[in-house]
Amino acid sequence: MGRQVTIQDRLDSIERKRARLMDSVLDLDSTLVAARPEPEKWSVQEIIEHLVLSAPSVFGNLDELDQRRPRPRGLKDRVLYLVVM
Repeated sequence: MGRQVTIQDRLDSIERKRARLMDSVLDLDSTLVAARPEPEKWSVQEIIEHLVLSAPSVFGNLDELDQRRPRPRGLKDRVLYLVVM
């Protein structure tokens, strides 16, 4: 069996993904970033803004993560993880 993934591993993974996202949009034209592909679809700018604004709600107080006890995870949790990631 593989090693257990730590909170720090997860935070490092999130940081790598954040950095890749920023690298991929930094050189894009600002008009392109702000443009909606369709009226009911979000622009790249809106998506990134949503991620930034929702991060505190998703991650909560990171200082308390080490104090949390793991809870059992079932099939539903695994499926939801795959959908989100």
